[in-house]
Amino acid sequence: MKHRSVALVLALMLGLTFSTGCMGRNALTKRVLDWNLAQSKEKWPRQGYFTALTIIPVYFFAQMADGLVFNTIEFWTDENSLSGEKALVLTDAREVVTPDGQRLVMTPEADNTLRLDIHGVDGSVRSLRLADEQGDWIARDLDGHRVGRVDDNGWLVFDAFQLVPEAG
Repeated sequence: MKHRSVALVLALMLGLTFSTGCMGRNALTKRVLDWNLAQSKEKWPRQGYFTALTIIPVYFFAQMADGLVFNTIEFWTDENSLSGEKALVLTDAREVVTPDGQRLVMTPEADNTLRLDIHGVDGSVRSLRLADEQGDWIARDLDGHRVGRVDDNGWLVFDAFQLVPEAG
C-alpha cells in the first residue's frame, strides 16, 4: 500500500510538471475553458462548472493531452492541430498598444534578453533590455547601464534616472 501511495504521488507530480509548462497554445484546455465561460455570465454557475470539471478531472486530462500530444505536434509542425494557429515561437516580436496610443514592442534576442521598444504617441522611441541576472530581472539601457528591475509583482521599477528617447 505504501509503494502504491508513493507511485500515485510521483505520478501526480509528473502530471503537474507537464501541465505547468508554457510551450504551446494549449488549445484543448482553452476550448474547455471557453466552453465553461459560455455556460453562464454569472460567477457562481461558472464556478460550479469549473469545480465539476476539476473534480471529474476534465481540466487535468485536457492539460495532459495539450502538454503531451497537441503542443508536441505544434512544436514539430509549427502549427497547432486543434486551433490551426501558427506555433508560438520565442523569437517573434510581440506588440501591445496602450489605451493612450503608445506601442510597446517586445522582442526576444539571441543572448536570452528581452528588448523593449516603447513608441510614444509623439514619435519618440525609448528602448531597454531585460535580462535574468542571477535570478533577478534587470533592465538596462542599450548602452548597458542599469536602469531598473522587475519586482516580485512583475512591475518594472525604474532606478532614479530619466529614460531619454533615442536620437533620430
